[in-house]
Amino acid sequence: MTTLFTCEVIRIMPFGLLVKLEDGRKAIIRERELAWTAEERRNWQQTYRPGVKVQAVMLGERNGESLELSVRLAQDDPWLTVGDWLSPGQLVEGIVTAVQPYGVFVELRPGVAGLLHQSNLPTWCKRPIEDVFWIGDAVKAVVQHVDIGQRRIALTMRDIRAVRWSDDDARLNDRMRDELRSGIPVTSKRGVRLPLQLAGLPRPCVVLIVDNDDKHRECWVRWLRSAGQHADGAASAEEALARLASGAAFDLVIMDVHLPGISGLEALARMLDVAPQMHGVLTSGDWGCLTGKANPALEQLLARGVKILPKPFEAEDLLDVLLASQTSELTRPAAAHEWQAPAAAYAEPQRLLAQAVLRAQRLTRASLAVLFKLDREARKVEIELPRDDERLAIQTAANLIHSPVRDVAEDREFCVIENVEAAAARVRYLLPLLHFQACLGVPVPVDATTRYALFFFYDRPTVFDEARREQARAGALAVGAALDRREMVARIVTLQRDMLLGQLNRGLVHEMNNRIPAAKEALKSLERQLGEVERALAIAPASAQDSLRCAQGMLAHALESVASLSRMNELFRRFATQSSVHAVRVEHEAQEAVQMLRDEADRAGVDVQVEMPERMVIARANPVHLQHVLLNVMLNAVQQIALLRSRKEHREGHVGRVRVRIEERQRRAGPVVIVSVEDDGPGIHLRDRQRIFDLGFTTRSDGGSGLGLYVARHLMEAMHGRIYVAESAMLWGTRIVVELPGGV
Repeated sequence: MTTLFTCEVIRIMPFGLLVKLEDGRKAIIRERELAWTAEERRNWQQTYRPGVKVQAVMLGERNGESLELSVRLAQDDPWLTVGDWLSPGQLVEGIVTAVQPYGVFVELRPGVAGLLHQSNLPTWCKRPIEDVFWIGDAVKAVVQHVDIGQRRIALTMRDIRAVRWSDDDARLNDRMRDELRSGIPVTSKRGVRLPLQLAGLPRPCVVLIVDNDDKHRECWVRWLRSAGQHADGAASAEEALARLASGAAFDLVIMDVHLPGISGLEALARMLDVAPQMHGVLTSGDWGCLTGKANPALEQLLARGVKILPKPFEAEDLLDVLLASQTSELTRPAAAHEWQAPAAAYAEPQRLLAQAVLRAQRLTRASLAVLFKLDREARKVEIELPRDDERLAIQTAANLIHSPVRDVAEDREFCVIENVEAAAARVRYLLPLLHFQACLGVPVPVDATTRYALFFFYDRPTVFDEARREQARAGALAVGAALDRREMVARIVTLQRDMLLGQLNRGLVHEMNNRIPAAKEALKSLERQLGEVERALAIAPASAQDSLRCAQGMLAHALESVASLSRMNELFRRFATQSSVHAVRVEHEAQEAVQMLRDEADRAGVDVQVEMPERMVIARANPVHLQHVLLNVMLNAVQQIALLRSRKEHREGHVGRVRVRIEERQRRAGPVVIVSVEDDGPGIHLRDRQRIFDLGFTTRSDGGSGLGLYVARHLMEAMHGRIYVAESAMLWGTRIVVELPGGV
């Protein structure tokens, strides 16, 4: 039975409580040991005040001196209720917290983990266990054995295919699923864990650990790297300062207080002076030096937001610090003058271009910046951006070909007009567009046949010194880069569509090879049968009816073969053409995409089906682009399943599956259409879930192009929709969702 100790809080420390036991010994209770969830710990400094008595469980004693207690274990031991929600044969879901050569540990609930032994993996999984499972990955498995007394849970995936597409998954314990998806950190007993919140962070954290203990420093550097972060170590404060001075940038610095030479306190203060946006953490095995009492240097650092992490710390403590540094960065309000970059690298190119024009306007302090486009063949100047500014009289743009805009765009000349009154004749075709007193026109360097000019307009006469002109050139360079990127994305979309057509055309060729000989044979048989009809009519007209019916059947067979070829050819022809956004039947487009993919899926041994909705589902989309997106997602699933499972299984009929489900939902902003593409492939590692949509990123061992899902995301953004990984579990499969505006 666990022994409970009554203790009194004697001091609130930055990292927890300093308490005194009844026998006079002192101990600490770390913040994480006060409660199981972050929500419960939110106001712990107000809940626990000096003089408050609490009951706790002894965790351990270091060198006979330092005691550590736990309040959460005294209040609620999660293993005491395991029998209430867990039983053998149950399908469970959890998070990988550690990977060992013999298996992986899977956190099912905070404080409760099971072992998925290597011998209990599916027989068709031949990949090394460290490649299949990474820390933080989601896992679905079946409970094989539960031993509450020994605190052991055995998990298995040997027959996971038998439950993969059953309704058992829908009957998962609701509370458990809510916990796993709510973002509550999932912990492990003396093990490494990653909370689910890390899956949604925009990028890994760049961490520097400064500690003169080589073993301790390298241990945590390796662990952080295994958790998907960019980590490095420094053995002294001088080395850390030198790295910062050389241009290195860090999101988080974990600094030991006691270092040879410059102290950790002084070094961290210097680093924060240079990089105030950086997050700092102080760590030490001496609790006394971390209290802040009678230590002005420490008090100043704490006032600047520096956190405290007493040694020895565990993975849970380090991840809490990591999460705090990232989430505070995400919620930090931007200054009014701060340029806001797009939230992700795959943002719509047109939006990037608009932001580049706006940034150039701010850089040059202009009232308005306008990007013009010159069509040299049609001898026409158009306004590229902005298109909805009410200050612009768009209807007067027809005469811009006679204005300085043409000179800048075509002749690559600068246009400098510091006072409109002195150059009224020169700008007579530009003045009707908008009211201005001065303007500066700069050619935009682009790698394209179309020419562009960027004009900056001012409400008052302005002298354009060399600094202002350089700012205009810099703005034009940024706009040119955004234009080049837009052109590159358009080329990538076309290239990837052509590659996809080339790959799927094998299906068309296969269909032709099957249908053409059959049609030829049917026509030959029909020719012979018509000869029989002719003879029957000459000899015995009454018996000619049977021969005629037979000939009609042969004709129908030949016509069906020709019609099948025609339908397949039409599918590919339509996919290769351009279209526009309008109301489309989503189930119809999905079925056509599956039909084009059929041959590829059959050769991979994968069954692809569309589950028809109960009623027609309408979305606003470009039908060709929607099919392009669905083909990319489904083809990616088919290829991943084929790589995971052997050819022998395909020959034996052990196929994989891809299911497409379509539904309509009501949101506050209006109806949306949800298309879910679910497979039973290898799953996607937690760290790769956002990266799979990056240009050039691929998880295929045979070296995929990395274009398909990047193009899919771009096309969805262009249709005001989105595409994302809704869920994924290793060796279970993935569900990718395509979301479109609904209605007509």
